[in-house]
Amino acid sequence: MWGMGSERLLSSAGLRSFLVLSFLVLGVPNSVNYFSLCAELGLHTIESGAWITVIKYWLRLHFRSPPNSLIATMLIDPFVSKWYQSVQSKIGALGIDLDSLSNSSEIYIFRLIKKKIWDSDTQIIKAGAEGVCSPHFLGLPCQADGMARYLSNLIIPSYRRAFTMARFNIFPSAVVSGRDKGIPREV
Repeated sequence: MWGMGSERLLSSAGLRSFLVLSFLVLGVPNSVNYFSLCAELGLHTIESGAWITVIKYWLRLHFRSPPNSLIATMLIDPFVSKWYQSVQSKIGALGIDLDSLSNSSEIYIFRLIKKKIWDSDTQIIKAGAEGVCSPHFLGLPCQADGMARYLSNLIIPSYRRAFTMARFNIFPSAVVSGRDKGIPREV
């Protein structure tokens, strides 16, 4: 299902659902950069999660299929499906040579691949979070190790939303322009 060359579709569908979720949780508009939200919340992208799920399934096929099963027969067949090619190319793109890991356990190989996927995903998030509507644009630190501390420390939702909007530089334009012009805010 996943990993059959539909990364673009998966990414756009994941992007929409993530932005809807972020709007509900953080109260930010859809104009906020997807990668900035991932960095702020300390999450990995939906695409990396999908790849980890696909590769975990792929490894289970190799390590856990009974010797006389249909799956074992399909794995030794010379025909290679697009799904199989896609998974192999993804693992190759991560710089992992599966031939050298042939004597390793399933758990070791999975942890190695998962770490490589998350490392590359973290780099993609950091590079993608350099947009205009981003804390990085304002010189604020990246939250690669977890969500930003203010999200759990501020217990009043309106304060948390205001702080989030300040970090992403997305205050309503009337508030920003009024503050710049020195107009007092009506209460």
